[in-house]
Amino acid sequence: MVGTVDEVRAELVKQWQVFPAEYITLINHYAQTPAGVVIETLDTFQRHIKPALDEVIHEAHAKAAAAE
Repeated sequence: MVGTVDEVRAELVKQWQVFPAEYITLINHYAQTPAGVVIETLDTFQRHIKPALDEVIHEAHAKAAAAE
C-alpha cells in the first residue's frame, strides 16, 4: 500500500473495520534505503497510523463485550 499518511491510514482503517486484526506485518524493501529513512517510515507508522488501528480494535472489543 502506498500513498500519503492520510491515504494509508484511511485504507487500513477501512480494512480493519471489516476484519479487525491484532497485528500487522509490514513488508518493506530496505536493501538500498538509508537507515534514517527506514526509521522515519516506521516512526511515521507508529505515530500516525497505528493509533487509528488501535482505536478500531478497541471499538471491536467494546462491541463484542456489549453483545455478550
